[in-house]
Amino acid sequence: GELYSTMNVMRMELAIAILLFSIPFIQRRQWIRFLIIVFIAFLFHKSSIVFCIMYPLATIKYHKFITVAIIISAIVIASLGVTFFQFLTSTLEMYENYTEGQYFDEDRSLVAVSIGFVEKSLMLMMFYWTKYFEVPQYLNIVKNGKNNISFAYLSNMAYWMVFAFAILSFTNNIMSRVSGYFSVLTIAMIPYAIRLLKNKDLRIALFVVLSIVMASERIVIWVLRPGWNSVVPYEWGF
Repeated sequence: GELYSTMNVMRMELAIAILLFSIPFIQRRQWIRFLIIVFIAFLFHKSSIVFCIMYPLATIKYHKFITVAIIISAIVIASLGVTFFQFLTSTLEMYENYTEGQYFDEDRSLVAVSIGFVEKSLMLMMFYWTKYFEVPQYLNIVKNGKNNISFAYLSNMAYWMVFAFAILSFTNNIMSRVSGYFSVLTIAMIPYAIRLLKNKDLRIALFVVLSIVMASERIVIWVLRPGWNSVVPYEWGF
C-alpha cells in the first residue's frame, strides 16, 4: 500500500492485486476459475465485483458497437446523477453512504475529475494517433489448440471501461477510484504506444505531458482531501 492511503484504499489495492491472478483465466476462457478469483477479491473489497464485466467484454467477438455502447451507457448513467447510484446501492444493499453529498460535491471534485478526464482523453488520442488499437485482437496459442485472448486485446477493452468511469466521475467522484480495477491493465499500453512514435522528441514531449497531467490530478486530490495523506488507524510515532 501507499503511505497516503486509507485502510479502505489499501483493501481495494489488495483486491486489485488478487484480480491480476484472474487475467490468465480470462485469456483461456475459464470462466469458473475467473469467478473464483473475483470472489476472493470480493472478500477484501465488495466493489471488486464490477470486474466481472471484463469476462464478457474480452470473450465476445469484437465490434466497434461495443465501445460505442460503453461510452453511451456511461453518459446516460452520468446524466441520471445521484438517482441511479441511490437505486443501485439500495438494491444491492451496499455502499448506501456513498450516495451522500461528499461524493456528489461537484464544486469540490470538478477540478480533479476534469484533470482525470483530460488524462484519459490524451491517452485515447495517443492510442489512435499511434494506431495502437490496430494490435491483433487474438493471439493463437498452439498449446491449447484454441484462439486465446491476447493481453493486448484485454488491455484495450479495459481502457474503454476506464474511459467510461472517467465520464461517470463527473457525477460521482468515487467512480474514479473504482476504475482502478481496470486501469491497472492499461499501464503497459502507455509505454508501448509511445514507442510506436518514430520521432524521439515527440515521444519525450508526450511522456512529459502525460506525467504532468497524472501528477496534477494526484496533487489536486491531496489538496482537496488532506485527510488522505495518512494511514488510518496507524500514526507515526514522532
